[in-house]
Amino acid sequence: MVSNPRRRVFVVATEMPDLSGGAGVRNFYLIRELSRDYDVTVFSLADTPPDSRSPEVLDTVRAATDALTRQLPVRAITLPRRRLSPARAISAVLAQRIQPFMAEDELSGLSDAVWRSSSDPPYAVHLEQVHAYNCLASVLPRLAASGVKIVLDAHNVERAAFEATLPSFSWPKRLAGLYLRPALADMETNAVKAADLVLACSDYDRRVLAGLVPEPPPVVVIPNGVDTGALTPCRRPDSFSVLFMGGMQYGPNAEGLRWYLERVHPSVLASVAEVKLFVVGSPPPKWLIRLADTDASLRLCGWVRDIREYIGGASVCIAPIRTGSGTRLKVLEYAGGGRAVVTTSIGVEGLELFDDQGSVCAVYDQAEGFANAVVSLLRSPIEAAALGWRARAVAEARYDWSRIGARLRDCYKEMDR
Repeated sequence: MVSNPRRRVFVVATEMPDLSGGAGVRNFYLIRELSRDYDVTVFSLADTPPDSRSPEVLDTVRAATDALTRQLPVRAITLPRRRLSPARAISAVLAQRIQPFMAEDELSGLSDAVWRSSSDPPYAVHLEQVHAYNCLASVLPRLAASGVKIVLDAHNVERAAFEATLPSFSWPKRLAGLYLRPALADMETNAVKAADLVLACSDYDRRVLAGLVPEPPPVVVIPNGVDTGALTPCRRPDSFSVLFMGGMQYGPNAEGLRWYLERVHPSVLASVAEVKLFVVGSPPPKWLIRLADTDASLRLCGWVRDIREYIGGASVCIAPIRTGSGTRLKVLEYAGGGRAVVTTSIGVEGLELFDDQGSVCAVYDQAEGFANAVVSLLRSPIEAAALGWRARAVAEARYDWSRIGARLRDCYKEMDR
């Protein structure tokens, strides 16, 4: 007897799935979990040198593809991200009413690559965020007509995340953002309308996304997770060390860190003169570089390949996030690493980080309370360790990627019922 072949799933991502950033991490682990039951092909874009004729472009694409297929049991079709000239970028904003990076993604050929590979239609096309929907919008009706299921993985409510980012822009970019906002909202609505299944990161996001269209498809919560096995604590934390992780290109990260440095860190430094704040994430904005030049307590680490060393070395991990949508992978990674976490109510929004003793994170929205919590934990390593181990236990029980993956595969199976 010949066994039935596994169903095929195409995952479309506008950036390479990897372990170095929020969206890339979620994509990486959801792909890993899908591949347990499905034959997965990943279509994604790689950042390459601006000159498309450079021989380095092919080398970069090949290296990115090899790195992905070494880590995951998938096929990979990687395309170089197209670059826009300044004039084309302005045209994208004014004529298409989309952000320039979305125009670059759209021009990079993902829709053609997926369509060419669909002569034998896959079971489902899994779209990573609204960005991937925008790239494939022209071919999705034809794919759906051939019986392909469309799955939208909404990492955020994009209109809310975009709105939260606007205040961090310069005035010219803020005006451009106000001009782009209605078109982004329409794109998100159309993406939900086109889907057979929508994945949301939190119950709040689920309610918002389900309310965008009169008769929504199933919208289910597939939360962000953490690889607790990879983050098993293996060292004692360094004394008086505080860690912040987050890409500075994301507005809520930059705004939250700035708030901490201006409103919270001076009080922490006044109470614990030995404190060192490690900032992991790139690219550091100019204001942060200038501040690091004058503040000996500040360490800018930039992009790092392995976050475990930094989480393992931290006495306290902070997530002073005050705006944004979705859920915070950094908080789950701190918890999975068994470290004490100080955050805000936005930082833990959508996460069930509590046990029978209460919250496993210190949660404060005001600068004074946030500073007092950081100081208290720095001065009491035993208390910090106990809070960290409670956080890890909750992360293992609720947010390990293997548990989330089982839930995701069940949702795929439900599409046939």
